[in-house]
Amino acid sequence: MKDFRLWQVMLAAGALTLAGPVAATAQTVEEEGDSWTVEEREVEREVDDVELQDEDTVEEAVTPESNVIVVEPTTRRADTGPNVAVEVGGGFSNYTDDLNDATSPGGSWDVRGIFGLKSPIAFELAYVGAANNLDVGDNTAIATSGEGLVRLNFMDSTSGVQPFIGGGVSYFRLDLDSDLADLVDLDGTEALGFPVTAGIQFYPTDNFTLAARGSYRFLTDALDSAFPAGDQWNAGITLGAAF
Repeated sequence: MKDFRLWQVMLAAGALTLAGPVAATAQTVEEEGDSWTVEEREVEREVDDVELQDEDTVEEAVTPESNVIVVEPTTRRADTGPNVAVEVGGGFSNYTDDLNDATSPGGSWDVRGIFGLKSPIAFELAYVGAANNLDVGDNTAIATSGEGLVRLNFMDSTSGVQPFIGGGVSYFRLDLDSDLADLVDLDGTEALGFPVTAGIQFYPTDNFTLAARGSYRFLTDALDSAFPAGDQWNAGITLGAAF
């Protein structure tokens, strides 16, 4: 009986001896598993931190700082182009119909004020003169007119180039520079005119203007029935100051 109990004790001790390493091994595996899980979580956190840093960097790159000065692009001319111009110019002029038969092409001149260059609709006041030789003798026909026109601008003065057309009314007078002036019905003749014009205006700077234009004046004998049939036309270039 004693031998049997001793034998049981020896078997139990052997079992405990074998169970100890197995349990330790299991515990080690479990601890290693836990350790691997912790490391894996640390890696995930580091990845998340990197992603957050990248997002912050991108946000900082696209988000303007409050102290950054933004410079807007500017054109050659700001939107403060001139609105008024005073011009003087010269060119050549002649007549049509009966007046053309009596005269030769001559020179012309004008002084002009323009108001509303930045608007689609502008207004002009002008003095226009012309001198044409008569075909007979050494005589010159001097034409003068004062006119007012309404002008349509296709572009405003801030664009630098401005095509235009216009029309209005004028008071026209024709005089003769001749010793025979008192003998000719044309001397001191007056007429009502209806000028039309078209041209293009340039603005090299804010205060300088250059224009080329052609004009045609329909003349009537409304003021003097002795006025011969014919209209006047002229073409020329003007230079001026703009404000």
